[in-house]
Amino acid sequence: MNIKFILAGVVLRVQQISRAVGFTGPSHSQANAKPSSPAGGMSETRAHFGKAGLHCDMGSDSVIATPKRRRQTLIAPKIESLPLEQRRWLTVKETSARFPCFSEKSLRHLIAQAEAYAKYPKAGLRSNGMIDCIVRPAGQRKIVIDATKFESWLASGAVAPRNAVPAKGFQQSVERPS
Repeated sequence: MNIKFILAGVVLRVQQISRAVGFTGPSHSQANAKPSSPAGGMSETRAHFGKAGLHCDMGSDSVIATPKRRRQTLIAPKIESLPLEQRRWLTVKETSARFPCFSEKSLRHLIAQAEAYAKYPKAGLRSNGMIDCIVRPAGQRKIVIDATKFESWLASGAVAPRNAVPAKGFQQSVERPS
């Protein structure tokens, strides 16, 4: 197709639309009709605006469509949230905020270790015991921690055995002979 044919088609279509809306003079079919009064022309123009979905101001020549009105959004009642100390179920971030001795990364590591051991237990290795604190809601990736069980897990000292021999090089001399 030639560009001239495309442009000629576009111009023809624009002229047809402008005549239908009433922006330009009468069409070829209305050329022989007698001219109407200006007030009559305004009502015809308004009728064309209504058909085209445009709004017309009284006596103005502007053809700008008015913006659509937005719906009013429903205002939901504000729910007061409990402070972290009173909540039973906490996310990993909230647990980290409530227990500052654990960072988010360390909590996520403990959770990953507990879940890995629960799936594939290894002979001779102890679980960290945190699996009882972890709750995963069905169909979500979210991890929720039961705060009361987490506190009891901390109090039980399940993080490290009590009578464990410290690793070589990390022994501190507590008693020094004098």
